[in-house]
Amino acid sequence: MPVQQKQAFIRRYYQRLPFKEITELMKIKIGTVKAHLFYAVRNLR
Repeated sequence: MPVQQKQAFIRRYYQRLPFKEITELMKIKIGTVKAHLFYAVRNLR
């Protein structure tokens, strides 16, 4: 799993951060965060 996908996944599902906070930490758009999460979950399956 790529690094950004992993970071987004951990922040969302383990640290339970809201999307807005993840976007601020990673300095990327909310759509990009959602895409990283989608592909991270898909890679785990």
